[in-house]
Amino acid sequence: MSDFSNIVDILNHIFIGAEGTLGFVSKVEYYLVDDYLHKAYALIFYKNLSLAAKAVNILAENKNKVSAAELMDYACLKSVSHLEDMPEQLNNIKEGNCCILVQLESNSKEQLEKNVQFITKALSVVNDLFGINFSYDEKICENWWKVRKALLPICAKQREAKSTIITEDVCFTMQTFEEGINEISMLFKKHNFNGIIFGHALSFNVHFIISVVLDDEKSSKNFANFIDDLAVMVCKLDGSIKAEHGTGRMMAPFVEMEWGKKAYEINKKIKNIFDSKNLFNPDVIISDDKQIHLKNLKPSHEIDEYLQYCMECGFCEKVCPSKNLSLSPRQRIAVKKEIARLKQLNTKNKEEQEQLEQLLKDYEYYAINTCAQCSMCASACPLEINSANIADEYKNSHSKGLFLANKIAQNLKTTSFYTKKALKVVNWLNKKDFLSQTSIAFNAIFKTAILPTNMLNANDYKLNSKDYNFTNNVVYFSSCLNRLFKIEKNKSIQEVFENLCKKAKINCIYPEDIEELCCSKAFKDYSLKKDMFDIAKKSLTSLLKASKDGRIIIVSDHSACSAQMLDNLKKYPEFKKLKIMDMQSYIVKHILHKLKIRAIDENIGIYSVCASKKNNWTSDIKTIAKSCTKANIYEHTNTFCCAFAGNKGFIRPELNKSALEDFTEYFSTKKVKKIYSTSSTCELGISFNTNIKCENIIYLLDELS
Repeated sequence: MSDFSNIVDILNHIFIGAEGTLGFVSKVEYYLVDDYLHKAYALIFYKNLSLAAKAVNILAENKNKVSAAELMDYACLKSVSHLEDMPEQLNNIKEGNCCILVQLESNSKEQLEKNVQFITKALSVVNDLFGINFSYDEKICENWWKVRKALLPICAKQREAKSTIITEDVCFTMQTFEEGINEISMLFKKHNFNGIIFGHALSFNVHFIISVVLDDEKSSKNFANFIDDLAVMVCKLDGSIKAEHGTGRMMAPFVEMEWGKKAYEINKKIKNIFDSKNLFNPDVIISDDKQIHLKNLKPSHEIDEYLQYCMECGFCEKVCPSKNLSLSPRQRIAVKKEIARLKQLNTKNKEEQEQLEQLLKDYEYYAINTCAQCSMCASACPLEINSANIADEYKNSHSKGLFLANKIAQNLKTTSFYTKKALKVVNWLNKKDFLSQTSIAFNAIFKTAILPTNMLNANDYKLNSKDYNFTNNVVYFSSCLNRLFKIEKNKSIQEVFENLCKKAKINCIYPEDIEELCCSKAFKDYSLKKDMFDIAKKSLTSLLKASKDGRIIIVSDHSACSAQMLDNLKKYPEFKKLKIMDMQSYIVKHILHKLKIRAIDENIGIYSVCASKKNNWTSDIKTIAKSCTKANIYEHTNTFCCAFAGNKGFIRPELNKSALEDFTEYFSTKKVKKIYSTSSTCELGISFNTNIKCENIIYLLDELS
């Protein structure tokens, strides 16, 4: 309060620092910082924390040149040493060694290089282990930052069974930083914890992580004693028992120790002025309960092993398509844990019984039906936890119609024939979108399937191999979806790909029994019951023959199916000689350079589907798009999955709509006539939600070549 004289400024800062204990903050405006054009990084290793602390002091004295300095102790480095693309120095470190990740940045490359030279010279007075080598390579530096960012979840995975991760942070002065981090290490040993130490060294901010078995009396007592000793030690060194994390209830009993009685009483009076009934965040910062930090801690309840290690860090939430509709992956796991906790209670009171019943009632919609099962969560999770398995396993154990599904799998050609007939009737009846509007209304009430206003047409194109006696060949594995449907009155995707192959002088070969083949993704809800009905193995066997024992490349025309086929190869190693490529990747590598393309001067949009993102095919659609237009190419990179998700786009259209909210808003401001992608079902959902026609990128390429 003494920093300001204006009452508005005083109140603003009191409210922000009060962590919601004085009132509800409904709106916050952030000031942005510059993202500098040029960056340089160094990962500098030291023999021990004492030497690293001396280096930290030098960096802190030059904050005008250093933007970040992240300290990591030996336990941190060992915990991440098994990850891919880690620095080779991790193989040569010894117990007690540590490192600092240093980042410098500037809008001027020349100034950045001068700063690098200055900091390198300044740090040379402290003995390091492997030299000070700054890098400007973004990929290398990304791997270095991966070490730092992965610490919390990696430690969560390595924790003892049934234990809970505790992460706290404290702060020291420049003069006491070295002593402080060494004291924390000693407290680990004293109270029998295998913890790790890291932190934002420029601010002398020290984080630590320990794991505690809260249900174990000895472990809990060790934790209580550790926190007591920690608070005393930090205050003795004139530090802060909280750095950037909230004080919360964990450190509330020790606030008076740090602030002193007079300052503490002043803050109690402020609390009473704004919240005399103690309604806002009771026991946070200000508390009369000196044991509050040991109460209401969330224990870890055993569930499926692959989910057990979820730290609830939230990395997965950014990429999850259902996060704004129902639950994120982190929340699905948390709900599963809470159900397990309630079920494990020997006796339940009325409230607990009602909670369990409500969770079980809502579980299917929130945790299962609105999960796109795209597995994007695993790509963002440092532990690669695939929470889509929750829905996969649930749907397999609750799926009905196994007999019918088996019959369809065994008779795909016949099923396709009658499906096309039915589709023609539906399209004829839906000339003025009457059925579409009716189906949308029925879906809202009865959850029946919708008929999008841009419904696909039946695909009657005959799949016959095109052998023009060219030297090169390709086996075309067209997905069952693309064999059934085509976009409105367009050519079928098969005809378009055949045209491109002909222009590139490549023979296009279909497997003899193509109409009976499927990648098996359509039957994933029954896969645990009947091993995909062997349709995956049947398809691979046919492709082995068509490709002449794997000598000819196989192309799939639906990215989700391409990804599934590659997964199938892992399951059936006897087919590992097969070379399967997604169509966009094949075109970039084997066709694009052979075409004469008349690029248009027109803006276009592109969307890389989740299967492409997970398999690193994203650059291929961009390469094709750049060949087709001289104008702007727009892509909403923060839409990680459209969530049409096979048949879910028809049954749960709200999921598809929610996943595309930002995407739709983004393209509403762009002047594009079409958006291009690589999966027909995703294209259907995009067209329906954006009112911009979306189709496979190869239609544009064929038109312009």
